[in-house]
Amino acid sequence: MAADIDPFQTERPVIFSLKVVGDATANFDEKRKIGEGGYGSVYLGFIGTHVRYVCTVSCRRIMKRPSHAWPCSQEIAVKKMRASKSKEFFAELKALCKVHHINVVELIGYAAGDDHLYLVYEYVQNGSLSEHLHDPLLKGHQPLSWTARTQIALDAARGIEYIHDHTKACYVHRDIKTSNILLDNGLR
Repeated sequence: MAADIDPFQTERPVIFSLKVVGDATANFDEKRKIGEGGYGSVYLGFIGTHVRYVCTVSCRRIMKRPSHAWPCSQEIAVKKMRASKSKEFFAELKALCKVHHINVVELIGYAAGDDHLYLVYEYVQNGSLSEHLHDPLLKGHQPLSWTARTQIALDAARGIEYIHDHTKACYVHRDIKTSNILLDNGLR
């Protein structure tokens, strides 16, 4: 039996409607673009009190949900990929559905349609390690101390070790670089 869920409290990915993903990102407004890579663009989004619909995990029906269901807006990052990148989309979806570690960004859910595929992640507020290493002052960041750099390296290594060695199915990241290491407010 299907039930409404809070996407931030489930351990399984939520299937979002295109309307929810579009509303969350202001219809993929270029001002909300926070990154771009080989597989698509990443947009900042907000999901919460303004979101009125969410899909359930156990079925693909869209169910109405009262606008007061989530008390506050939550920041998310939405990766928008071309449908032609479905192999990469499903590989990332399959891996991140099973990976839950403090040093690995959390997949919240996904959406598909309109010739695009969408992955919805938790938003990590402090940008990438690359932004903190290469001209940080120009990007609004303070230079990292050597202590902070060491802690970031240890945290990244723990996340990679978990993905490579401690998941039921063995995953290999294959794209480890400073622009893919994201930092929260505590630089973790």
